[in-house]
Amino acid sequence: MEKPDIKGKWKRPGKDQIFIGILVGVLLLVIALPQSGRSKQDQAEMTLSPKEETEESGAAEKMEQKLQEVLEQVEGIGRVQVMITLKSSGKKTVEKDESVSEEKTGGGAEEAGNEVKRTEKTTVFSRDSDGTETPFVIEETAPQVEGVLVAAQGGDNLTVAEDILDAAQVLFGVEAHKIKIMKLN
Repeated sequence: MEKPDIKGKWKRPGKDQIFIGILVGVLLLVIALPQSGRSKQDQAEMTLSPKEETEESGAAEKMEQKLQEVLEQVEGIGRVQVMITLKSSGKKTVEKDESVSEEKTGGGAEEAGNEVKRTEKTTVFSRDSDGTETPFVIEETAPQVEGVLVAAQGGDNLTVAEDILDAAQVLFGVEAHKIKIMKLN
């Protein structure tokens, strides 16, 4: 019985194969490094502080309270209960600093080198007097109202119901079919 020749089957890698292996390893490192740093920054930007969460959840309640206070002052409406549903809770756009760096790679006197432009965006923070940092907001859009329900003592009067409907349309930009007026007990 003959033993198989193991040394004959496995060849020693050549210089070209070693060089290609090193290049593939470096390429994988270059691809992996920027993504790991960027994902941490994106996660930090996407998480909301408890203060921001309560502001968003309270947006509908603030609008309900304001509408209720105004409607109760109108003649013929009487006591009012208001419910507002939101399509979106609004949006805050934060300021970002953008830095661009250019690098020339390769090339000698005869060859034209390649230019590589790298753009890096970082969030701008403002610091409070107590040292806490918050993202600098440059634009804030209001929440979008989906529907309005108003229960009013005078809700059975057509003139009063029409006034309530007009007020809700003007304030929230909602179509008439998304506003419901009912009589309150």
